[in-house]
Amino acid sequence: MEITPNPAPGASTSTQVESDRDRLSDTFDSFLTILTTQLQNQDPLEPLSSNEFTQQLVMFSQVEQTLNTNERLDDMLSLLGNNGLTNSISYLGKSVEIGGAKAALENGAAKWTYTLGASAQNVTVNILDEDGNVVRTIDGENQAGTHEFVWNGEDHTETLQPDGIYALQIVATDPDGNALNPQITGFGRVESLKNDGADILLTVLGKELPASNVLSVIDSSNPS
Repeated sequence: MEITPNPAPGASTSTQVESDRDRLSDTFDSFLTILTTQLQNQDPLEPLSSNEFTQQLVMFSQVEQTLNTNERLDDMLSLLGNNGLTNSISYLGKSVEIGGAKAALENGAAKWTYTLGASAQNVTVNILDEDGNVVRTIDGENQAGTHEFVWNGEDHTETLQPDGIYALQIVATDPDGNALNPQITGFGRVESLKNDGADILLTVLGKELPASNVLSVIDSSNPS
C-alpha cells in the first residue's frame, strides 16, 4: 500500500504571492527614491502636497495586506488538504463500492449491484475477464429495482478463476423486447491514496478516482 505525500495545495499560488511581493518591494523602493528626490528639490516657497504621497502609501499598505491575506489562505488550504488526506487513510485496505461494471475477485468472491428501471422479461448476467472473454453466464433477477449479485469465482465448468478484476455485463429486455440499460456498481479494495491538490484520489481496481465517487465502504476482508 502506498501513501503519496501531500503536494502542498496552493503551492503555485504561494509562488505567485512571493513574486507579487518582490514586485511590490521593488516598486516601493522606487517610490521612496522618487519621493526623496522630489523632497530634496522642492521649492521651499511652494512645498509639495502630501496628499498624493499619503494616497500612495495607503495603496502600498492595502496591497501588502492583500498579499498577507493570500498567504494565510494558502496556509489554510494546505492544512485542510493534509487533514483530508489523514481522514482518508481509513479507506486503505477496505472494500468500497464505485460506479462501473468492474469488481475485484478476492478469496473466491466478487460483488456487484445492478439496478433495473423497469421489470424485465429476461435478464442474463455475463461475467467477463480482463480480456473481455465470458467466463460465466447466469440468469439474473428481473424485477425493477436494485439487485445484489455475488459471484463465487467459478466458470461454467465450476473451475475457480484466479483473483483479479472482472466485469459484469447485463443483457436485459422488457416484455416488448426492448433493451434495458441497468446501472451497475462494483466493489474493489482501496490500494493507495494521494492528494492531488484538488481532491483526495483513491486507487481502486487499478484506476484513480476521487474519494467523492465512493458510494459505500465495507469494513471487511471479504467483499461479500
